Amino acid sequence: MKECLRYNMNETEFRRVRSLARELMRAKGWDKAEREFAGFLLDNEEHHLPVLHIDDLSEIPHLDGIPGIEYYQQRARLRAGNGDLVALTHPMEESYEAYNQDYLGLGSPGVVTVDNYGYHPIFVTRNLTKDLSKLSQVAAMARAKGGIVIHPFMGSAGIWSLAKVLEQLKAGKVKVIAPLPYVTSYVNDKSEFAGLVESVLGSDNTMETRMAYNDEEVLLYLREMLNLYPTVAVKMRNYASAMGNLVFESSGLGQLSDEEFKRMVKGRLWTLNANGCYPVSIVRWYNDVISSPSSHLWMPPRGLGVPRLDGIFEQLLEDETKVFAGSRPAVFPERLKTELSVKTLMLGVFLQELGYVGRCSFDTILHGASLEDAQLKFVECNGRWGGTSLPMMLYRRLFGKNSRFSYLARDCSDKRLKGIDFQNLMRIFNDSLFNRQTGKGHYILYNVGCLKTFGKFDVMVLGESQEELNYRSSEEIPKLIAQNI
Repeated sequence: MKECLRYNMNETEFRRVRSLARELMRAKGWDKAEREFAGFLLDNEEHHLPVLHIDDLSEIPHLDGIPGIEYYQQRARLRAGNGDLVALTHPMEESYEAYNQDYLGLGSPGVVTVDNYGYHPIFVTRNLTKDLSKLSQVAAMARAKGGIVIHPFMGSAGIWSLAKVLEQLKAGKVKVIAPLPYVTSYVNDKSEFAGLVESVLGSDNTMETRMAYNDEEVLLYLREMLNLYPTVAVKMRNYASAMGNLVFESSGLGQLSDEEFKRMVKGRLWTLNANGCYPVSIVRWYNDVISSPSSHLWMPPRGLGVPRLDGIFEQLLEDETKVFAGSRPAVFPERLKTELSVKTLMLGVFLQELGYVGRCSFDTILHGASLEDAQLKFVECNGRWGGTSLPMMLYRRLFGKNSRFSYLARDCSDKRLKGIDFQNLMRIFNDSLFNRQTGKGHYILYNVGCLKTFGKFDVMVLGESQEELNYRSSEEIPKLIAQNI
């Protein structure tokens, strides 16, 4: 089988992985449930229909309480081009849209701006579904083009409901580039991931994990694992990034009574609004982590091609809980790149057989004394677009596969920038902004909605070496801000 060669898998192994996926589908009843959505499943990836891009983060728990999270929906603009639509409840600055067109050459998509109808602005899909006037406009445009493809941030239940509504409005052919909602929930569930990796790759490929289904089991397993390891984490099942991680150190805990230990653990869970959110994972936490690679797949619909590995990146993480702050293409020994590539594609075969479609990535760690003898562990799956895959995709839109540049993508935050608009941010970077027409410049700005309120934005730094990227990222950007604010 040609697919086996592509994954460096023998035919027996390839069939085993696909068989595991089919068994899971049957056990959960997904093979029957899939029929409900059959008409909306993408049947030809090489479509020529307009695309409706929606970055709705509302189904990730507790994001609605994060200051500025409503601006992240604007990242959908990075995927859109001529003839497409972007749905927003929080409009972009006109100067930012002009920058995307004039500096980056990203085309001129339409923007559908809808009211919030009393919901938080991150509920983009729900608000659009309630706005019959705007929906009718979308349906009319789609009808004139023969249909529409919905390309969301993730395959939430609301997205598939939106597809049904557009079909009822006679929008023509309506398709979705995303996994079905139950597959989306499964792959993003951290409590499921260790078992998934174990069944496909073996137990040595993930961190030691115990599942807790109530308060008593959390306390029992956490205490047991802290007696075995110096550091242990409690992980919420579907929080984004490291927001659902609580890290516990064994030192000093032995002196706590059972009641004191219980109060301490419950108090820390309360800080995450996590009491009662079961199951949760109790995970061995490694203190000898050298790097945190992220591997990125694109998955066409089952039967329309094989999973494609689009890149391996090193994540830039902060503080003990490893909060995501940026990424850059990884430079690893060939042994590690090959191992991560092959195992990522094996997981991709499994997920595609389940019915996964679209962007997907895996977070991993490399731990040990050095990269030469580092051990690879899979940590979690991100069944959605995100902070690494979006700049990766933008870079490829701008440069294709052939470029002298490498890049580093990161967030920037400076209190001195509070209150300034995007035009003034462009003035700060001035001639150092990358211009696609001239090919000159070293900085690409995006995710800028938080700028005026919080002094925060994201930037892609271009350079020809790691040393140049590090200098521009850590030294030149602060100098530009200081000199021009």
